[in-house]
Amino acid sequence: MNASIGAIRWRDTVQLARAQNASDVHLEAGIPPVLRVDGELCFVEEAPLSACDVGAIAETLLEGRTVPPEGDVSLSRWDDGGAMRVHAYRALGGIAVAVRMLPAGVPALESLRLPDAVAALAKEERGLAIFAGPTGSGKSTTMAAVVDRINASAAKRIVTIEDPIEYRHGNRRSVVTQREIGRDTPTLAAALRGVLRADPDVIVVGELRDPDAIRGALTAAETGHLVFATVHTGDAPQTVDRLVDAFSGSAAEQVRAQLAGVLLTVVCQRLVRRADGSGRRAAVEIMIGTEGVKNLIRDGKSHQLANAIATGKQFGMQALEQHVRELRLLREIA
Repeated sequence: MNASIGAIRWRDTVQLARAQNASDVHLEAGIPPVLRVDGELCFVEEAPLSACDVGAIAETLLEGRTVPPEGDVSLSRWDDGGAMRVHAYRALGGIAVAVRMLPAGVPALESLRLPDAVAALAKEERGLAIFAGPTGSGKSTTMAAVVDRINASAAKRIVTIEDPIEYRHGNRRSVVTQREIGRDTPTLAAALRGVLRADPDVIVVGELRDPDAIRGALTAAETGHLVFATVHTGDAPQTVDRLVDAFSGSAAEQVRAQLAGVLLTVVCQRLVRRADGSGRRAAVEIMIGTEGVKNLIRDGKSHQLANAIATGKQFGMQALEQHVRELRLLREIA
């Protein structure tokens, strides 16, 4: 299969994926294209892909970039239907591709029907807000919606550092500069070291993965910037532990103190099926950086944070399971 035929095969697959509102497309040799719709995998009813098919489609999607012999490549693409996050990687000696499908524009924050504490982040001036959840939980979408609210309502300088860029933000009232790791900067840590020279008001970090990135985000928040970041964790207490446990000894204690000093909110979410079968919506855990919460973090008592969340409703806090129960009572989810 040549590249032009690969482009045609991919065009047909992506049209089907958009028509079925699929969140992901998986391409591997020996099976037909696989779509993830409302969290469930389903095979497209067509012939299995050969290794040549997948290679040709990968060539189309990667726009001249190649997958190294031992490694992978991630990048963003845009077409008339919206954005795509492409991840191509080696598997069984060949190439496989996973594509995350994204809407053409950033969804309005109101459309996500999130707690007021999430929208309140758009009015903050400084500190660290973390959007957490497993892969595919919508945390990047929520973060992008908050950034879009700032962009529409305030004259700010916003710099994003992403791997790869998922949503494009045009300049509205704010000026938004988006940097992609691997294309515009070699690493997240390198970008964070230089970002303060770019005169930012808001810094958006795609994901805090390693100690250098965590330290850079905390330092940026400490120096008076509003920092948004994502972390792959299941709940708010686990998020605190993930950041602190990336360090050891005195470094861990320093990070604990820094986090306690700058934390605004942890928004942890997962997607649940709507009761009417029309897709999924987010159920959300909210942990606000109150003095009580900060003291627990500072003292290394993260095991008590769940109780602080459960009893912190007056501050806008809520546990994930509490929100799930409320949505079921309202018959919004199955």
